[in-house]
Amino acid sequence: RRRGDCYVQLANYPAAVKDFSRILTTKRDDIPTLLARADANIRSGKAKFNTAMADYNAILRIDAKNTDALRGIARIHFESEKWQLAVDKLTEVINIKGEAGDYYMRAQCYARLQNQKACCADITKAEQMGHPEAAKDKMKLGCR
Repeated sequence: RRRGDCYVQLANYPAAVKDFSRILTTKRDDIPTLLARADANIRSGKAKFNTAMADYNAILRIDAKNTDALRGIARIHFESEKWQLAVDKLTEVINIKGEAGDYYMRAQCYARLQNQKACCADITKAEQMGHPEAAKDKMKLGCR
């Protein structure tokens, strides 16, 4: 596991995935390793999004309220420009334990969906929670 983490730091994602996969052959329900492998696959590029999605879904079968897995799925949807699907997952996260970044990303999705009211509400919430980009993006998004 440590070597896999080192490979991630070195941006050698295929090697990291290989090490994480070795662990998962015997410990299939190891959520931290599933998360690490999913993250390494996301960092490998869009071609690996489906593989990462499978790991996130495996995590959610074990722990339906795992916010890291839900955020990962939201990130995949965001990067794939599936704005409403990203909003849906981020809403699940926010209902469990929302953080500033969750509101910020959801605001970005709402902006692309042209839902100005929801966008401004979320960017304001992200700003109040201390998100570092929210204040400057608030003006760009046309929010007061």
